[in-house]
Amino acid sequence: MGNMSLAGKKVQHTAFGPGTILRQDGDYITVQFAAGEKMFVFPDAFSQFLSIADHTLQQQLETAALERHTAAAQAAAAKKADLQERHSLPDLPAEGAVRVYRRRNAAFKCRYDTCEKPEILAEMADQLPTLKSIRRNSMCVLTTKPVKAAERQRYVFAVFLVDMDVDKAACKPAVRISNKYKLHLEESEANRLLFWNYHASKNSSGEPSWSTGVHRYVTDAEAVQILRDIVTIKTGAKDEHLALDFFNYFCQAAQVDMSKVGNPVGALIR
Repeated sequence: MGNMSLAGKKVQHTAFGPGTILRQDGDYITVQFAAGEKMFVFPDAFSQFLSIADHTLQQQLETAALERHTAAAQAAAAKKADLQERHSLPDLPAEGAVRVYRRRNAAFKCRYDTCEKPEILAEMADQLPTLKSIRRNSMCVLTTKPVKAAERQRYVFAVFLVDMDVDKAACKPAVRISNKYKLHLEESEANRLLFWNYHASKNSSGEPSWSTGVHRYVTDAEAVQILRDIVTIKTGAKDEHLALDFFNYFCQAAQVDMSKVGNPVGALIR
């Protein structure tokens, strides 16, 4: 976009409504909304979340976002091809040759005494291959609650995205935790992110109940609502930019239409 300054331009956000661009710092812009200041990846946000009144400028921003996305996709493809060539990785079988499972997101029930331990992610990584619907860009939500607390007090203390490697020995994809997109919330932050605000059991009413099992699937809309609130919670924190990047990347990867997401309607809200 050259040296054009966007400061002062009026914009519209699919969730936060009208706002004014305060400043642009490299790959980020800061917008003032009624709900406060919000940061967005630039120009990517203009291809999905933000729009600007100047139609010509909006088209230029969308084009710039598309070019950036295309360049990133081409770089990723080139990196993968180089990795396969250097390590002589076998080609993966076509998805049509095996049963294809729809990508889904999952929430996990974790013990309260383990949620602060560094090895918690390693334990989660061991569970991922058992879930056939957990694939690249699936979001995983780690939850817990104090031992004697009611189920309604269950909160989210970490989220991460799933990525894929190639298992050379088995000649098949292997899931792993993303090296970049993973966030941990301090207990003071996590207490503001009650899991049952976003999720509800099917055919259930009244008090939240996890019942059996250590995981349950969550929708893309629920995942986006959780990430959106994490972005707000992380405002001013050292991992603020990572939270925003995570949110924007997941929305794009999952092809989420933010205008249709709405507010949470979990068991505690219904």
